[in-house]
Amino acid sequence: MRQTTTARSRAKVAVLALFISIAISLLQLTPAMAIDPAAGRTVLGAGAHVDAIYPQLTGKKFEVKSLTPDGVKDTDKIALHIPTTKTSHVGLPEGYEFLGKKGTKAWVSTEAQDKSVVWPGWSFEGLESKDLKGTIKINYKNFSHAGDSASPRFAVTQPGGFDGKKVTPLIVPGTTHTGVSGEAGAHTHATWTFTAAGTYDINFGVEAELADGTPVADDVTVRFIVGETGDNGENLEAQKDPQPSDAVDKLTIEPVKADAEYFTGQDADLNAVAPGARKGDSYRWFTTAPGESKAVKDPEQNTEEFSTKAIRALDGTKVHVERVGADGKVVERSEPVTIGTRAKTPTTSLSVKPDKRSYHAGETAIFSSTQTPKTEDEHYHWYLKLPG
Repeated sequence: MRQTTTARSRAKVAVLALFISIAISLLQLTPAMAIDPAAGRTVLGAGAHVDAIYPQLTGKKFEVKSLTPDGVKDTDKIALHIPTTKTSHVGLPEGYEFLGKKGTKAWVSTEAQDKSVVWPGWSFEGLESKDLKGTIKINYKNFSHAGDSASPRFAVTQPGGFDGKKVTPLIVPGTTHTGVSGEAGAHTHATWTFTAAGTYDINFGVEAELADGTPVADDVTVRFIVGETGDNGENLEAQKDPQPSDAVDKLTIEPVKADAEYFTGQDADLNAVAPGARKGDSYRWFTTAPGESKAVKDPEQNTEEFSTKAIRALDGTKVHVERVGADGKVVERSEPVTIGTRAKTPTTSLSVKPDKRSYHAGETAIFSSTQTPKTEDEHYHWYLKLPG
């Protein structure tokens, strides 16, 4: 059968139309091909456990990376995804007025794992206490955003108070809450809340002090992709944080937990906020035990951070701080804060069982843990305490 030129042309048009139709279908099935907010990064979502800020120390080299299910990665090689799901796109609850009115829609990844979104936190487990002096600090610096919103906001918080209904701000741009700290070996999850879809590049500074007193620091940028929209990074715009509405004008104690309520076993941390602080200043912390009238100076606390273990005997203790100038004179004194402690009702009990009662040198000791009742906790942290 002979085919005319017109017939061949029609066949080519039909084939071309078929290819275009297939291409459009593929683009509709895979929208990430049309917009690449990851810019070649590995996108981590759907329950992925990521320690987004993971400092390490090699010799005296201090670096901050991310710990992912596939190991330690440079932060510019990954992106954390919070898509729009029934559990991640919700109305703001009471206590989040610093982000918007109650009921305003926002995207969240909570400190309790939601397997439909990424599960981000930070970890100091890559550091050893013998190598450091004091705590490790994470300080928020600024963030950039690409998306439709003219005024995107974000916050990092935890539930607060003994009833869990209060909000403990950890990092909230536009407030005095701009950083967190912790000891080597600590591992923390929190609630990350975003008011708008888009791509967020959040910049943090991480600093510590080596055992010999040498200060070390590194900067890190964590990228979040929120919702189904995004940008490949080319249209990111630096955002201006609002002026703090909770600014203080004198030496003030800010508890890390809402209303200074800590469960036993937690670190009872307090921060001294001193707008007039100068280089060379130090701090003196005093505690007044319940039922006592005399304040006792704590000789081990001399920085702007106060930290002790929350035990039952601490309940009702009043704490105040003095800022001391370089000349040794007291510049100002804070109002006291009362610490509350309470034992948390356990949800499960853990038992540890060795595979043998004793071991010869060189043998492998295997320990197993059992939960009663069982919970859906994702993983365990094991601790070894040497004699003495």
